[in-house]
Amino acid sequence: MKIKLIIPLLMLSLMVSLTTAIAAPVERVIPFQKQVLATPGSGNVSLTFSLWSEATVGAGTQVWSEIKAVACTTATRVIATKLGDVTNLNSVDFSQQLYIQVARTSDAVVLGTRDKLVIAPYALWSANATPGPQGSAGAQGATGAKGDTGPQGSQGLAGPAGSQGVRGAAGAAGAKGDVGRVVGGQIVGTINNAPASSANVSLFVPGKPFIVVTGTNGVFELSTLPPATYEVAIEVPDVSAKKYYFVSNVLVADDGTTDLGTIILCQGDTGLLAECVCSERKSYCPVLGSCADFLTDVNNCGSCGNVCGSGASCTAGACVAP
Repeated sequence: MKIKLIIPLLMLSLMVSLTTAIAAPVERVIPFQKQVLATPGSGNVSLTFSLWSEATVGAGTQVWSEIKAVACTTATRVIATKLGDVTNLNSVDFSQQLYIQVARTSDAVVLGTRDKLVIAPYALWSANATPGPQGSAGAQGATGAKGDTGPQGSQGLAGPAGSQGVRGAAGAAGAKGDVGRVVGGQIVGTINNAPASSANVSLFVPGKPFIVVTGTNGVFELSTLPPATYEVAIEVPDVSAKKYYFVSNVLVADDGTTDLGTIILCQGDTGLLAECVCSERKSYCPVLGSCADFLTDVNNCGSCGNVCGSGASCTAGACVAP
């Protein structure tokens, strides 16, 4: 049931300042009494005493509190205690108007309204007192703790250059620069090695670090070749031994593409029905439908069908008499 309260009987005394004229120190507590309509309990009851910045319950800011057991009787219904004997009042700013609130600790029920805190005799006497003459300076106290570092002063004049220190560790790598233009051209085309597979056929420029391998469709691309005229070598894997084919006089321009189209690799040296690239530097003879070595073949010396005379030989593509 909500406890009804009557207007409290207050005896409030605040000792804010003392002077050296008082012979004995004054107890730093606030005597407090409050009478309620119904006692908050029987015997020692735990109560919460607190100081607030506003008179209305539920408003303002709490600046101090303490919890303690206070004896209560049903006959007098008077709560009597000293504020500050559990939690000291040293941190409280008494330059503002404050109000005392009493609440039952067990359920936080506030017992009546807040009571206005008024000035006590010691505080009134101290506030109206005339300052006495300044006493002589006391002995110098011990050096206090080092204070916080002050703000940085203005920069002084530059001193002379010191000796060079040891070399520091290398810094982290910088950001990657923009990609430059690739100088050179490329050779593209398709290898036809039918009926064998056109995959895994290597194309390269002899004596140069340019090499590619065809995929399953025989397509190739030799890139970043400096402008020049090249001989392209073609290496075909074979069960018994590798075979080599050559395509000569391939011109590559700067930033250009030379398309060799479909390169048909000759299967064997005779019985060829279409123009193809012969192996081992031999040349294709369309009329004969075969491959011939123009450098040594006496029947095709230097060209297709050029037959050397009886007993003559073919040397470097020319017939030599016996």
